[in-house]
Amino acid sequence: MTTVTSSVREIRPEESETFRQNGWVKLESFLSADVAAQLLEGAQRLLGPDGTGHTARRGVDIDFDWFAEYQLPGYEGIEPFRSVAFDPAMGKAAHALGVRRDVGVRYLRDQVVCRQPAGQRKSEPAPPHQDFSAAVFDRMGYVNFWIALNEIPPERGSLRFFSGSHREGPLGWRDRDGQLSPSGRSLLETYPDLAERCPPSEPLHLRPGDATAHTMLTVHESPGNFTDEPRWNLINLYVPEDVVYTGLVRGGIEPLVDVGQPLDHPRFPVIWRPGD
Repeated sequence: MTTVTSSVREIRPEESETFRQNGWVKLESFLSADVAAQLLEGAQRLLGPDGTGHTARRGVDIDFDWFAEYQLPGYEGIEPFRSVAFDPAMGKAAHALGVRRDVGVRYLRDQVVCRQPAGQRKSEPAPPHQDFSAAVFDRMGYVNFWIALNEIPPERGSLRFFSGSHREGPLGWRDRDGQLSPSGRSLLETYPDLAERCPPSEPLHLRPGDATAHTMLTVHESPGNFTDEPRWNLINLYVPEDVVYTGLVRGGIEPLVDVGQPLDHPRFPVIWRPGD
């Protein structure tokens, strides 16, 4: 497929403020419906029409219960994912939401994910969790975009966010099943009053090209897919240019960047700087 113009729109001031206050924001028509359709077509080539056509690649993809995935299509140069992942407008959007400092924005990762139709193995819910325990950075500014590639009503497993939970700080290291180590209890079992302090968002209905964005400390979850159609998303992650690798999580970074150093490696290019 040829290169596309990704049509990423600018972040509005009220969206930036919502992100700052709640730790997440819904971005309606973040990408055009036409580009979302091209991304969906590409996603189905990678994972199959219903998300069952791809086997997780050892050391690259993760065999989650709650979705099938293909990691790094943009980094691998696969279009139209590359055009979207490395679009400077994506970096500018991440800066407007989560960085808010006079530094550039790095591409960290992109992935195509599919929550399979009801009854299939990868249709399960994702438990409440923070992305922090899968992060490797010494400072805030991480922005995680979930872009809807097809229509995603609540019953298809759209994300829900615990508004304001990013102010709670790190709530514990979790395993792939969402349990906190070493207690083996879930996040909400460990913090039973969290939902009172940080009420869950209303169920979201996303249309192709809509997106959500959240921080690495925002607690979020998603119900299972109870429909007979897959849920398709493109996930793009960005971090500030000056973040330092802590070494706490490997994730393939350790051969590329030394602990205590910025991510100055071609794998993590700066895609936008203030003034660009």
